Amino acid sequence: MIMSKFCWVRLDNRLVHGQVCVCWIPQLEINRVVIVHDRFGKDPFMAKVHAMAVPRGVVCDTITSEKALEEWERDEFGDGRVLVLFPDPATASKMWHAGFQFKSMQIGTIPAAKNRVAIHPQVNIDGEDAKLLTELMDQGVDIYCQLVPTDSKSELRGLLAKAKF
Repeated sequence: MIMSKFCWVRLDNRLVHGQVCVCWIPQLEINRVVIVHDRFGKDPFMAKVHAMAVPRGVVCDTITSEKALEEWERDEFGDGRVLVLFPDPATASKMWHAGFQFKSMQIGTIPAAKNRVAIHPQVNIDGEDAKLLTELMDQGVDIYCQLVPTDSKSELRGLLAKAKF
């Protein structure tokens, strides 16, 4: 069975964008991006938009959580260096509990919205987000905020405590 040599997980509601394409993909030598998004995974147009956004030579697949779990169970997303992108904490939690048990997750952006609190630049969470992310950390997932490689990692547990979650 062929399995990915490297699988890196990022939560970022913007999915494929400049920081991911210009900074993270080259820095980590990613050759495949897997976007796990239940709505966009059923939308051929959005899948094509995402595929066009990544650097030349990088494969980008926008798939549903169900399809992502099938691929993970079959061969851990195949050969190569893989970046998995989640749009939100709920999707990350859903995938973890369904069997895709990643060791760490970087948070890039969670947008501001009603009842959300800014805990880090570009990271805004509410009580439900905090609950889901804390459950993942309690199960051993190292979760941290980091926009670009030159930024320091900010451990999520400390950010949540400071924000009184």
